Amino acid sequence: MPRNDKELNEIPSGKIKMGKTFFENMRNRIESIRPEAGSYITVTAQTGYGFKISGDFTVVTLNVCSNGVPAELAVFSAKPKTST
Repeated sequence: MPRNDKELNEIPSGKIKMGKTFFENMRNRIESIRPEAGSYITVTAQTGYGFKISGDFTVVTLNVCSNGVPAELAVFSAKPKTST
């Protein structure tokens, strides 16, 4: 499916009427968003809808502050290259 990266029109404030075109544009924009493969990420299209995303990464836990309360945040990090 070709990419449809055009920006969606901003929704005006107040009473609005959302018609067929509005929802078609929203659906097309969402369906066109694709994950980008790179050095550590592999993206494979599946039959039908969806993708299989795999990567060479590790999960790193960061200690952060959220609204004044200590919290943990898990993020993906590329695995370091090993040399022998």
